[in-house]
Amino acid sequence: MGSGKSTVGKIAASHLSFDFRDLDEIVETGCGMSIPDIFALHGEMHFREIEYTCLKETISEYSRNGKGLVLSLGGGTVIRKECAALISRETYCIYLKASVGTLVSNLRKDTGHRPLLDGEHDPEKKIVSLMSSRKPIYESCCDKIICTDGKTPEEISENIILSLPSPSCP
Repeated sequence: MGSGKSTVGKIAASHLSFDFRDLDEIVETGCGMSIPDIFALHGEMHFREIEYTCLKETISEYSRNGKGLVLSLGGGTVIRKECAALISRETYCIYLKASVGTLVSNLRKDTGHRPLLDGEHDPEKKIVSLMSSRKPIYESCCDKIICTDGKTPEEISENIILSLPSPSCP
């Protein structure tokens, strides 16, 4: 949350001539409601189930059609074991790693609602807590870690493109 996944993903997809999809937007479109509304009406567990289904369907669709895809995941997607396993098995996953200071700064600029931060008196403390619990999961299911602190979205995108494995020769 706040690492720039969607912004950077769009830039990388454009440079690679791939499609760009945001998993949160896929969920919202499929449900016909915003993620904060899904959280409020049905809770996080229900949201995570929908998220997993959308992730599985999106990966399957792009595997079948062979088209390149940059998929921006929600910050909590990998906390569900089935999502982490699917990501590890079926994708080349890049963890955009940012310091707590960068995340807090980015989230202050972001006008979107963040259900896991709503009502928090100390968002920095909540981010520290989320990061400490998620970091091992992020690191275990990613193929590459790219540090984002002090870099522009364009620089991060370039680092992503340079980190991609070379396509296999026939």
